[in-house]
Amino acid sequence: MVAAQPAPRFRSSVQMVTVAAVVRDRKGRFVRDLSRDDVQVLDKGAPRDIRDFRADAESPISLALLFDESGSMSVASNAGAAREAARQILAALDPRRDEVAVYSFDSSLREVNPFTSDIAGVSARLAEQQPFGTTALFDAVASAAERIAARGGRRKAIVVLTDGMDNASRLRPEQVSSMASAGSSTRRCRSA
Repeated sequence: MVAAQPAPRFRSSVQMVTVAAVVRDRKGRFVRDLSRDDVQVLDKGAPRDIRDFRADAESPISLALLFDESGSMSVASNAGAAREAARQILAALDPRRDEVAVYSFDSSLREVNPFTSDIAGVSARLAEQQPFGTTALFDAVASAAERIAARGGRRKAIVVLTDGMDNASRLRPEQVSSMASAGSSTRRCRSA
């Protein structure tokens, strides 16, 4: 008889926690120019020391726009609304520091425009693809997360323009969420 081996154990602890916050005034406007003295972090009511504080509202961003080009998007209003939303998002970017890439997907992800700071050019060239095929939404987000993770020193975001239907992904939503979270993080204020 072979003796049963004890199950391996994993222990972990946290020495520093990253806390990201967006601050708005009573009129909904962003509050900028905050300092460490303007912020207090409480843990179960007890104040915590802030070891590192960064107000990075002006830090560059790498943005991946994912267009659903599957058959379910063939309704003209769906595709048109997605392109208009993309144009509005692009208008908020700053070409001096931000970059954007455009991808389309149905059953697979395709690069339409690589990362560039020519935001006006991307906006003018938003592809008028013909929707067709099944939708692998979760797989497309996972593929885009892998690509954007390599963009160092920037905030990262993926915006998916879709009707939300997925009928062909191999990955489950919780797997994709985990992958996307691991690939990018925002650091503004760290508390011990």
